[in-house]
Amino acid sequence: MNHEENMQHALGLVEEAPTVHPDLMALLLSGPDAMAENDAQWSQESLRRLRREQVEKPIVYVGAGTCGLGAGAGKTLKALRECLASRQINAEVVEVGCIGLCVAEPMLDFQMPGRTRLVYRNVSAEKVGEILDAIVAGQPGRDDLIGQHRNGHLESWDSIPYLDEHSFFAPQTRWVLANCGVIDPGRIDEYIACGGYGAFARTVRGTT
Repeated sequence: MNHEENMQHALGLVEEAPTVHPDLMALLLSGPDAMAENDAQWSQESLRRLRREQVEKPIVYVGAGTCGLGAGAGKTLKALRECLASRQINAEVVEVGCIGLCVAEPMLDFQMPGRTRLVYRNVSAEKVGEILDAIVAGQPGRDDLIGQHRNGHLESWDSIPYLDEHSFFAPQTRWVLANCGVIDPGRIDEYIACGGYGAFARTVRGTT
C-alpha cells in the first residue's frame, strides 16, 4: 500500500469491504431448497413463508409501480388501509411492482390463508370495501376479477381461471420479470427464496 493509500485509510476515505457469508456463492448455486438443508437461516418453513406459500393472515398486494400510481393506486392504498382498520381485519399490505398489464391498474391481489391469490383490475378507492368484504366472506366477487395465481402448494378457487391463461400472459415466458408484481421488491430475502441470484452465482463461478 503506497503513501497516498495509507493516508486515505487513515482518514477513513476508503471503506472496508463488507463481510459476507463465507459460503454465500455456494448457497446461491445450490438453490433455495438445498440452502434450507444446509443453513438454519433458510429453513423450509421460512422459505414457504417468504414465497407466501404459508401465510397466517390475509395479504393484500397493491400494484404500486409507476403505472399503478399514475392510475390512482395511492388513493386505493389509502382506502384499503382505512377499510382494514374500520373492519378490524389484521392483514398484511404489500406494495408490489407492475405485472405488465398496465391498462388494468390499479390492481389488487388478495390472498387468504391456504388459498391462491386473486387478482382484481381497475380497483378504485370506492371499490375496495366491497371486494374486501366478499373475499373475507369466502365469496369473491367476479366483477373486475382477472384470475388467480397458479400455486400447487395452495388451494385454488373453483371456476376462476388462472392468471397465466389470460390472453395477455398466455403467450409469454417470463425470465427477468418473472417475480415483478409478485414479490415485495424491498425484500431481498423473498427474491433469494424464489431462486434469485442463482444465474449470477453460476456466471461468477463458471466464467470468471
